[in-house]
Amino acid sequence: MAKSTDASSVEGMGSTLGMRMTLTFPLFLTHRVDITDSGYRPRMFTYQHIVKLHDTDGYGILFFANQLRMCHDALQECWRAIGHPLLPNRHQLAVLPVVVHADSDYLAKIVVDDVLRISITLDHIGTTSCSLRYALINQHDVEVGRARTVHCAVDPTTDVKTPIPLALRLALGRI
Repeated sequence: MAKSTDASSVEGMGSTLGMRMTLTFPLFLTHRVDITDSGYRPRMFTYQHIVKLHDTDGYGILFFANQLRMCHDALQECWRAIGHPLLPNRHQLAVLPVVVHADSDYLAKIVVDDVLRISITLDHIGTTSCSLRYALINQHDVEVGRARTVHCAVDPTTDVKTPIPLALRLALGRI
């Protein structure tokens, strides 16, 4: 692959061969991958949530809106983990990652005391927006839900759409 001035480098270690490799990706690629001798896997951020009684409805199953709330809790921890925490004062942020679209799929019943692993992967990154995918896996390794959010970078002072800063773009590449 040809090197570009608009690129970030990724270093990886082959899982069994112990070979070090450096790959150069253009910054506009949809997501970063780890490449090993067994194939490649998208990187992800993982968060754990234990389903509480207040997460459920009168029928004892997860209230549908709470799936997106749990994904948002995971997202807030993800922002913190990549070095871009959501600060209490919006004017302290370089950009606001405003959710402009969200959708959610409910694949199986979720009940009180289920232990959910919520994995977040970068689905796409553009000039001013990105999309993230969420997979909710229960303690039996069953995918019980999915979600996707689209975020637009907004200037916290003017409320105008703005390009995603390079530092945030690179940080998103780590998930």
